[in-house]
Amino acid sequence: CDVCNLNMYCWAAITILETEVYGVKPHKVDLTEPMKATLQRMTKQTTAPFVYIKGKFVGGYDDGPEPWMGVVKIRNTEERD
Repeated sequence: CDVCNLNMYCWAAITILETEVYGVKPHKVDLTEPMKATLQRMTKQTTAPFVYIKGKFVGGYDDGPEPWMGVVKIRNTEERD
């Protein structure tokens, strides 16, 4: 799982991922501006965190470009793979 730009939403996502969803150890990535711009283009999301699980973009803390996206939303679902 990759989480970047450690703002309050990043820390909240890390906590949920470690304790409630997958029990994974997130990889914290310090983004350069070009990296952030690339992620924004790839994901159509403009704010951090950018969360990937098993190589799949799952959104940010509580949202993403698709209605199902966001760590908060997926923590209570059965479809976590």
